[in-house]
Amino acid sequence: MSNFQRKFFGNAAFSLVCALVIGVCAYLVRRITANGLPGDEYAFFYSTFSLVGMMVAFASLGIPNAAFFFIPDYCNRGEEDKARGVYSWCLRAVFAVGVFLTVVGLPAALILGRNMERYGIASPGIFWLLLLLPLPICVSVAMTMLLNGMKEFVAANLLLLWNTLSIFAGVLLFLDRYGLAAVIVLYASGAFTSAVAGVWWCIRKHRYGFWHPLAPEVRGKLLKAGGWLLLSCTGYYYFSELGNVLLSFIGTPEETLKFNIALPVALMIRPLYSVSGVFAPFSNQLFQERKFHVLRRSARSMLGITLLMMLAAGGVFAFFGGMILTLLFGARFAPVAPCTLILIEGALLWNAARFYADMLNSMRRERQAALIAGASALVSVVLYFIFCPAWGAEGTAWAALIASGIWMASTLTAVLAVLKRTEAAERPPRKILLFHSGSIGDTVIVFPMLKAVREKWRDAEIVLFTYSGYSGVACVRELTEPSGLVDRVIGFSTSGGKFGIVARLISATWRVRRERFDLAVNINRTPTALYPLRMKSWRLWCRMCGIPRHMGDRALFIFPPRREGVLPPAVPHHLDMIAARLEADGIAVTDRRIDLNLTADEIARAREIWDRNIPGDKFPVAFGVGGKQLRWPMEKYAELCRRISPLGIYPVFFGGRENSAEIDEAVSRVGLGFNAADTGLSLRQTVAFMARCKFYVGNDTGTLHMAVAAGLKCVGVYSAHNYPACWHPYGEGHVVVKHELPCAVCLKRSCPRGRAACIEDIPVDEVEAAVRQMFERTAK
Repeated sequence: MSNFQRKFFGNAAFSLVCALVIGVCAYLVRRITANGLPGDEYAFFYSTFSLVGMMVAFASLGIPNAAFFFIPDYCNRGEEDKARGVYSWCLRAVFAVGVFLTVVGLPAALILGRNMERYGIASPGIFWLLLLLPLPICVSVAMTMLLNGMKEFVAANLLLLWNTLSIFAGVLLFLDRYGLAAVIVLYASGAFTSAVAGVWWCIRKHRYGFWHPLAPEVRGKLLKAGGWLLLSCTGYYYFSELGNVLLSFIGTPEETLKFNIALPVALMIRPLYSVSGVFAPFSNQLFQERKFHVLRRSARSMLGITLLMMLAAGGVFAFFGGMILTLLFGARFAPVAPCTLILIEGALLWNAARFYADMLNSMRRERQAALIAGASALVSVVLYFIFCPAWGAEGTAWAALIASGIWMASTLTAVLAVLKRTEAAERPPRKILLFHSGSIGDTVIVFPMLKAVREKWRDAEIVLFTYSGYSGVACVRELTEPSGLVDRVIGFSTSGGKFGIVARLISATWRVRRERFDLAVNINRTPTALYPLRMKSWRLWCRMCGIPRHMGDRALFIFPPRREGVLPPAVPHHLDMIAARLEADGIAVTDRRIDLNLTADEIARAREIWDRNIPGDKFPVAFGVGGKQLRWPMEKYAELCRRISPLGIYPVFFGGRENSAEIDEAVSRVGLGFNAADTGLSLRQTVAFMARCKFYVGNDTGTLHMAVAAGLKCVGVYSAHNYPACWHPYGEGHVVVKHELPCAVCLKRSCPRGRAACIEDIPVDEVEAAVRQMFERTAK
């Protein structure tokens, strides 16, 4: 047996022995108080005690629970200073919570205001002693969690044992003389002494004091995790405490008494969760060491043990329940055997659920564990309100049993799913989904990313998922599939009505889910607004598609805020933004040239069309006059061509098929030129055709980025609707003609004022000067 196994099993065995003693003592305390107090006082005190425990847990904001997982996590990483700071800050926080609850007196106010008269308490003033409970219980519970987090399981269990034994001895000695006051004072003093002893132990052995500093970023993480673990507390407390409290409000005092007589027997089972407290720090270590098979075996073993114990308990109680309770605990307990059995079965399921929930938390899946616990608690509340009024104590027990079963099954499923996803993430992916949206320009600029992904995972099947409102998937498929950088392109069009878009999105999501991808990489352009929300929706979509691992959603560039009349500063190019996101996840984009990997056939077909139509003695220049938004007017292009014709420039016009008629008109008006939009060339062949030109002049559209891919220098005519430099031609040596107006960076696809003055008012003289400058540079 390894040293690791010896430590775990030794501590687990000690914890189980202590849990057994604690459970028996806790039961005996309840039995002695049940026999020594009037029934109404007994039922009312323990329902009140449950409420105090819940208030303490929720007022602590989950901080002790978070510290229980953070301390071993930091210790396993060798970050002792952070662990010490977490301990100190947690202790100060729970001390403040205890003082606050004591001063405010919230538990007493809630109980005294509602239930005192229903239970006929002879001396109502005695319940102000309940104000003694919050502070010591806060610190005592926190110390137990902190010691377990520090792997001081012996000390933690000895403190719990001391707490229970001191209460048991005190109740045995002082209940007859002082009644309920003795019970309250003893609970407070037992918690206080165990808390003080725990603080002394941490100072003496570990030098963990009260004033160690905690880094602000660690505090933020602790509070965030505590928020989720606060929701997890609902799972810890609904089994007995929540049912007990609700039954005391909506049930009769007789049924509350019956439940509190049956409950102590079940509570002898519940301390088995101490094994969970021992296993959680080891679970964190196993998870960090990637020993997934051990964690999976532990989860399945716990399930098997739980089912065997439930079977054994059910068989014994089904035949001998009444007899056992009569022999061991007196005839008073015989009628509650059915309720006791239900609670015992529920306690076994609750222990298993707690074990799995702590496994999830130790693997830093606090949100998942919290949502499952919260949903199970919500189910339990609904069941309590349905079952309690009709069936009283047994209805409450059934509600606890069903909710515990749901919690256990859900957490076990989540644990196995996390282990499976994490294992899959550790393996080289076999199927990769690249997430992309947009049309020609958006597709052209992601080619460096496609190449980087292909170089990193050469043997994987790479599928590009895209959506577009222009030409749908067709143009993206036409550009990317022949390159060999992706194997397939799938997606949908966002044109048409909203219901049609939603239907196509659901269909595409279902298709992606069926293909079982191992990894999703977001190569979509960085959103200019609502970027956290959009990335969260992307991650949610990955989960809906069953993709266990995703990349490309970190290191987001935050665009500067827009203010009316103030021009924002230049921002990085979108290509660089996407590359930075991929590099943050370990995908190196070393070559950022836009290269479409043109094939020999594509180049040959472009040469054939070129030789047939372009005079060899001319100086061909590509003119991109297409685009669907914010275009420089066509008549200005015609005027520009007339002005520069003495230079020997031969205009070759590019655009979409929808631009063919106006290109023909411009060619006839200028008296020379060629309409390349009407050649029937594919997009990639068009890039090869364009590569034979000298440089490019044209609009901010996909054709411009195709010119960059063809290796041309560009004179870009830009509107002011986007951030400066964001969509400029990529690389050096380009010239951009642009007018910045007070309404710049409106991010609109069409001008809301009806006329895009920022581009339509750019004079021909400015563009001509830029073209002449590019001509002089290129003609050399």
